[in-house]
Amino acid sequence: MIYNELKSQIEGLGFFAVVENDAEIDGKNHRIVCANKRREGGGFTGCSFWVAERKTELYVGMWGGNIYWMPDESSICKLIDETLSAHTNTISDLSQNIIHDIELKLVENSDFDEIS
Repeated sequence: MIYNELKSQIEGLGFFAVVENDAEIDGKNHRIVCANKRREGGGFTGCSFWVAERKTELYVGMWGGNIYWMPDESSICKLIDETLSAHTNTISDLSQNIIHDIELKLVENSDFDEIS
C-alpha cells in the first residue's frame, strides 16, 4: 500500500497522519504515523501508532515497543478507525480484541529491523 493513499484514507476517517521518510527513522526505512489529535503548534498527541510497509507487507508499531505483522492489509483502515476512535490518550499496545479480530502476529523487534 502506498503511504500517500493510506494517509488520505486516515484523514478521510477524520484522523491525522504524517509520512516519515528515510533519515528521520534510520537512514533507510519509512513509516506513517497515525493519530487522533493534532497538537497546537504542530505534531500529534492523543492516541497514536505507526504503520510501515516492508517487502509489500504491513506492520503496525506501538510506542510501547510491540510490532505486529498484518496478514491481511485490507483490514488496516478497520484497525486505525477502531483504535483511534476508542482511545483519547496514548496507549502502550493494541487491544486484545483488535489483535485477535485482525489476526495480528507479534514480531520480534530484531526480526523487524532485519527486514529491508
